[in-house]
Amino acid sequence: MHRVVKTFAFDLKLPVNFNVELDSEVVLRLAIEQVLDKVGENQSITKALVGLPNQKPKKKNMRIEQELYEAASDLLNEESALLIKKLQHLTIEDFLEIRQKLFSQVIKLVEAFNTIGDICLLKLGEAGLETGDFYQSRSGIGKLMLLLQQFAVGDLFVMNSYHQKAIYEDVWYSKSADAGKKEQIDAVSEELKSLILQAIDLWERNSSEYILSCEILKSIYAVALLNEISLSIDKIRDNEFIVHISEFNRRVAEIVNNEPAPFIFERLGERYQHYLIDEFQDTSVIQWQNIIPLVNNGLASNHASIIVGDGKQAIYRFRGGEVEQFAKFPEPYPASLNPTQVERYTLFKHFYKPENLNTNWRSKPEVVNFNNDFYEFLSEEILAASLKDVYLDHKQELPEKTEGGYIEFRFTSKDFIKEEREAFHLENCEKIIRDMKENKGYQYKDIALLTRNNVQGTMLAGYLLNNGIPVISNESLLVKNAPEVRMLLAWMHILIRNQVSLHLFEVLKLLNDSGILNYSSYEELISDIKLSEDHVFAKLNELQRLPDIDKLRTMSLTEICFDLCRVYQFDIQKNTYIHFFLESVWSLSKNQSSDIPVFLDFWEEKKDKLSISLPQDANAVKIMTVHKSKGLQFPVVILPFAHGQRPRNTSKWVEDEENLPAQLSAVKLEFSNKVSQTNLAHLVEQEEERETLDNMNLLYVATTRAEDALYILSGHSGNKGSLQKGWESYIEAYVIDRFGPDAIESGCSIGDSNFVNLRKFKKDEKVTDFSTYKRGNWSEKIKISRRSNLNWDSQQEPELIQRGKVIHRLLSEVKTQADIQTQLNILSDEGVIEIEFMNELKEYANKVIQHDEINPLLQSAKEIISEKALLLQNGELLRPDRVFVLEDEVVVLDYKSGLKKPEHHKQLKNYMNALKSLYSKPIRGMLAYLGEELEIEHVS
Repeated sequence: MHRVVKTFAFDLKLPVNFNVELDSEVVLRLAIEQVLDKVGENQSITKALVGLPNQKPKKKNMRIEQELYEAASDLLNEESALLIKKLQHLTIEDFLEIRQKLFSQVIKLVEAFNTIGDICLLKLGEAGLETGDFYQSRSGIGKLMLLLQQFAVGDLFVMNSYHQKAIYEDVWYSKSADAGKKEQIDAVSEELKSLILQAIDLWERNSSEYILSCEILKSIYAVALLNEISLSIDKIRDNEFIVHISEFNRRVAEIVNNEPAPFIFERLGERYQHYLIDEFQDTSVIQWQNIIPLVNNGLASNHASIIVGDGKQAIYRFRGGEVEQFAKFPEPYPASLNPTQVERYTLFKHFYKPENLNTNWRSKPEVVNFNNDFYEFLSEEILAASLKDVYLDHKQELPEKTEGGYIEFRFTSKDFIKEEREAFHLENCEKIIRDMKENKGYQYKDIALLTRNNVQGTMLAGYLLNNGIPVISNESLLVKNAPEVRMLLAWMHILIRNQVSLHLFEVLKLLNDSGILNYSSYEELISDIKLSEDHVFAKLNELQRLPDIDKLRTMSLTEICFDLCRVYQFDIQKNTYIHFFLESVWSLSKNQSSDIPVFLDFWEEKKDKLSISLPQDANAVKIMTVHKSKGLQFPVVILPFAHGQRPRNTSKWVEDEENLPAQLSAVKLEFSNKVSQTNLAHLVEQEEERETLDNMNLLYVATTRAEDALYILSGHSGNKGSLQKGWESYIEAYVIDRFGPDAIESGCSIGDSNFVNLRKFKKDEKVTDFSTYKRGNWSEKIKISRRSNLNWDSQQEPELIQRGKVIHRLLSEVKTQADIQTQLNILSDEGVIEIEFMNELKEYANKVIQHDEINPLLQSAKEIISEKALLLQNGELLRPDRVFVLEDEVVVLDYKSGLKKPEHHKQLKNYMNALKSLYSKPIRGMLAYLGEELEIEHVS
């Protein structure tokens, strides 16, 4: 395809040296940025952008960039992009004008209803009546008059049975109404009836146009801005020589649909004669029309091609896949093809030789027979007549000498609330996995959990990992989900003063979850944050979980991460998530900047894509969406959350309909119940039928992945709340029909529940243990020695002085005995000390902090300040080793190595004098000489 576009680049007005961009986000974000740059300069664009968030109240709080990005994604969809092209002749001013005309039409009906409502209520007032005086009081005809008076854009005129009784059966008051009220109502009922009938007539004549106009108004701003974004994409292509890969099919279509095939081959050169097209049921119309000339050319020379597909596995309609194109083959599809395209099907009809591959070599007999029976039942019950061909002759045969297989259904209680249903699925998945591992002879790697969406996958992954079951899942392996990574990110935000309270909450929550803190509730945690940042920092300091914030702000991004890992004792050698995160930090620092805001912007864009990768043979349960499982097979498949429909993408592009405004040849509408009340109802019905097929096909893919055993965990079709009519209704109907209604409460199964895994592993088969999998340490690729200052003078200095310098550095970071080993590990990692000397240094450091004159300072100090700089008025910087702030005094301690010198006393006195300006307490000084024996000198 790339070759075709390159060959015809000049004809298509593309830069000859264009670059292909695979990441749609890159192109769209650049284009959106260009549109946003026009805010304030272009009044029409500004008006459309201001109106965009308000056209859908439920998205009111969404960032405008994200709102635009969602709308602009249509530009990269083949089918949508072609329809948007039909609107390219319109300017944004044209769209705003169309919107104004539509709004004017809508407001006429609204005002007419308001007027009728006003008159009705005026009549009531004149007659001394209130809206609640009528039959059925608050729900009666008086309520309808009030609704007419308050009728607003987007409202529907709906009459209930009480309203209809009043208008069509003259039931205006109840039998128990007093005679006075009856007389008052009788006096005005005919006038009121006449007014309501006017409203009914208005609605019957205008409702379709009114509803359609209201729905168009919901999307008009987004559609208007699409042209501007499309123009920006064109500029990016021309100026930056970037063409997104999604353009290729459309560009090729422009050639194929307008040029005879021989001309195309003359320009390209003929290379291939035979073609194999797999997954044909998911091939878009544009893709197939682009391939047809190649296949036709081969057929004309008597060279065969093969098309492979399965209509029951058509699950990518949202990407342009059209199952009817496969089901109706070799008849032309769709009806909108031009004569040249239709003519190209002639050869297909001549050479067409269908072959049904109906032998299943994957699954055990019970699994195959269940799927045959289940989908025969469903195709008869739920599929529209026009789509039944997709499941025609769907039954699969079995090879000889096969036996076994197991299917089990488990249902949630009908009375379960959402939380109980979730717990049911999580707990049952764990039980089944443990049974497979402990009693049936399967390994973790033999088991797959298939879900409808990544939210369910993440929930399952978190639960199973917390219960000691290893899993492989795109969502569970996202680096952003690791608590250690979230801790590092939280501190980055705190360092740049970005929503500090929010990220302090994250820090405290993570520490609480790990057992380091003991908050009993989030309310208690939040109350601590509300006291002050200093209060939180003091609490973290007591736990030795507070990094040196001032020091961190002077470090590079990589150093910040390493220092935070040290403070929170994250095992850099073993934690795979930390490794991947640090690689991202290192990569960005190397190529761009080590600035925290830059990295956080980078992370915001990439966080949903960065996941750790594991070997395919990792011994772990696989969790994936049904879409990702297509084409795969697993010995054991568990299908939890088998209820509810996949969230519908109800927004659809409609073209060339009579009821659309004259200038809008295509428009995007939300297919709702409202649109079902318009002249486009047939489109809504057609879409619902196709969505039913999509839903059934997705279930088909899920239930046919199993080789040996299939477990289906479902709900009840009668459940209230979030459950929609979908998989659970299909499964429940089948189980009741085959096993009886009691099976829903007790569960049921097909096959022998005591089955075992009869397949044996080969002796040389290697399985990677997920729990011990490690990544290489990226920091070992490049090492920077930090001990140079200890080595430069090694020839001139005695060994005792070198040893003293190491001890000096060690003690500068040690506040308690627990810190000694941590600091020794850091010095060892940096190459400052050798491992064989660690015990000796540990022993000496213990001796220092337990010294009779130093230990009391460590124990009783309210605050210990280590190597903080003191800036004097003359600009001089002083940096004492330790300052102990006690109840009634301040003690300055300076460590010294080597021989005693008079200037040591002078230096210490300078420290003491500087501290007098900060503290009103007495100041005293101590010199600690780090020799074979520690020697203390006092300075006053």
